[in-house]
Amino acid sequence: MIKQIGVVTSTYGHYTLEYALSSIAAAGFCNAELWAASPHYCYADYTLPERQQRREEIAALLKQNGLSMPVLYPEQMNKYTLNIADAAPYTKTFSMDRILEYIADAKFWGAQSMLLGTGWHHLDDPGPEKYQRSVAAIRQAAEYAADQGITLLIEPAAPQTGTFAWDLGSLVRLLKDVDRENVKACLDLSAILDGADRVERWYKMLEGNVGHIHFADKGGRAPEDGGVLLMDELEQLDRLGYHGTASVNITFRDCCLVPDRQIFLCGQWLKERGLIG
Repeated sequence: MIKQIGVVTSTYGHYTLEYALSSIAAAGFCNAELWAASPHYCYADYTLPERQQRREEIAALLKQNGLSMPVLYPEQMNKYTLNIADAAPYTKTFSMDRILEYIADAKFWGAQSMLLGTGWHHLDDPGPEKYQRSVAAIRQAAEYAADQGITLLIEPAAPQTGTFAWDLGSLVRLLKDVDRENVKACLDLSAILDGADRVERWYKMLEGNVGHIHFADKGGRAPEDGGVLLMDELEQLDRLGYHGTASVNITFRDCCLVPDRQIFLCGQWLKERGLIG
């Protein structure tokens, strides 16, 4: 069964990181997955000395709360206009430089993996050359990440973001074309359940090339009605041989005002099933 279970900090986007990490620890978790975005941590908020200071502050906060950070999740597509697949040399270089900095951040915090956006295209102009730029950029990031001991994770995103991985088929194709050992899939169980699909099909189509799991019940909520479907999916991952990292990823709109309620419900649900201590 999955042993390293944490919480994505984006649920606490309207609270300080100090509050978020304290709450996550109080709910019984040992891991936090930092969603690197303002106001918690963002490349645009600091000079280089200030960034190093913030890195050290976050490391101290993790230690203070008895938390580790196995996975880093830098925001790249929805809140900021980073695009590693852009045709403009300045935009592409600027975006890649930020990604390489985030990989260095991941190593600094002791993370094993980092979420990577694919870059994006305009929805009315998805030419093949844009896809090839994405593949080349992911390979470039993967080479640097390999030197740092970091695995990169690709998670399908909503098609309206212009992502090059928006469903199972496009994710399988992208990972095969990138063809790097340290580039793997991140699966979102909530999205899979919302699509009336099953994780077994995704895992088998990906031939087990899965490096991380985001999970919540349908609609991005804490488990409801006993979380039977969600538990079935977690148990199926165990039967399929997945024993890697996973993070609770609560995304439904109303959680932003009272995130503790959802995170504590998840913590209690997981404790009752022996998945966290």
